[in-house]
Amino acid sequence: MRFERKKQLEQERIFQEFVTGLSAGLRAGYSLPNGFEEAMLEMVHLHGEKSLLIKELKRVNRGMKEGRKCEEMLTEAGHRLGCQTMLDLSEVLGIVNLIGGDRTKILEQTNRLLQSKNNLRQEIEDSISGRIFEAKIMEMIPFFIVLYIEMGNPGFYEVLYKGIYGRAIMILCMTIYIVAKLWMHCIVNKATEGCYV
Repeated sequence: MRFERKKQLEQERIFQEFVTGLSAGLRAGYSLPNGFEEAMLEMVHLHGEKSLLIKELKRVNRGMKEGRKCEEMLTEAGHRLGCQTMLDLSEVLGIVNLIGGDRTKILEQTNRLLQSKNNLRQEIEDSISGRIFEAKIMEMIPFFIVLYIEMGNPGFYEVLYKGIYGRAIMILCMTIYIVAKLWMHCIVNKATEGCYV
C-alpha cells in the first residue's frame, strides 16, 4: 500500500514538472500539441522512458496527432494512473475549450494552483510521517521503562506475577496497552488515508 502510494506521488511530481514545461512552451508561442510534445520530450530526457507516466504521455501525444482531444486523452490516462493532477488539468483544458479564453494565462494560473496543492499535500505528508515516527517511539517506551526498572531493581515485578490479583492487574494493563496500540494504528491509518484524498 505504502509502496503504491510512493509510486503515485512520484507520478504526481513528474506530471507537475510536465505541466510547468507545457505552460512554459505555450508562453513561448507553441501550440498545445507542439507544447505538449516538447514538454513530454523534456520529461523523457529527465526521467527516462520506463516510467508509466511517460508512457501515458506518449499515448496522449499520439492520440492528439490522430485528432483526439487532449483533455479526453488526459482524463483516460489520469484514471488509469490514478493521477489527480492529470485529471485536474484535463478538466481545466475542457473548460477552456468550451468557453474560450487565454489558454496560456489560464494554464499558468492552473500550474500555480496545482503547485500550491502539491506543496500543501507534501507538508501534510511530512507532518504525518513525523507523527508516525512519534507513535512508534511511544509504542516502545513502556517496554523500556519496564526493562529499566527491572535492571535497576531485580525482582521488582515478581509480586505482580505471584498472586491472582497481580496477574489480573497485569492482564488488564496488557489488554489496555494492546487496545491503545490498535487504536493508535487506526488513527494513523485514517489520517494517512485522509491525506491522500
